[in-house]
Amino acid sequence: MGSYKDSLNHAWSRHFPAVAKFPIARTSDKTGDYNCFAYVAGIDSINWCPHFIKCDDVYWPAPECVDENHIDSYLIGYERIGFEWCADGSLEAGWEKIALYVDEKNIPQHAAVQREDGTWQSKLGSDIDVSHALESLESSEEFGKSPYGTAKFFMRRRRTQSPGV
Repeated sequence: MGSYKDSLNHAWSRHFPAVAKFPIARTSDKTGDYNCFAYVAGIDSINWCPHFIKCDDVYWPAPECVDENHIDSYLIGYERIGFEWCADGSLEAGWEKIALYVDEKNIPQHAAVQREDGTWQSKLGSDIDVSHALESLESSEEFGKSPYGTAKFFMRRRRTQSPGV
């Protein structure tokens, strides 16, 4: 009989084929209280997204980016809460990093945050939070297309900063 982790990875492999090689692990129960863009900022009480800001239950820290669903809107929003651009997702002591997954047009589809031990965590839509490798949720030639695209943009902030708004 397979383990819960095996069945979790099997279930999500329909959406993220790379979990066959880079397994994910559940870190929370299912909730729609927040999304991946809020999660990486340390927020678990409201959804974050610049192009849905006119909805009552959505927030974005850069109001001048309202209705602009492109990478610059996301980069500006995360800069407002202390993140700065960085070259990659490699582990750096003292830094909290985020990865923005984008599609072929560089439109953000997902975000993940790096923990102090180098693992990545994120929220899968309105479902569960998971721990994973960056590659777990990416599109690739080896595994095929993922709805989240590729982790292409990275930002960081000092871990001593308090998260959120």
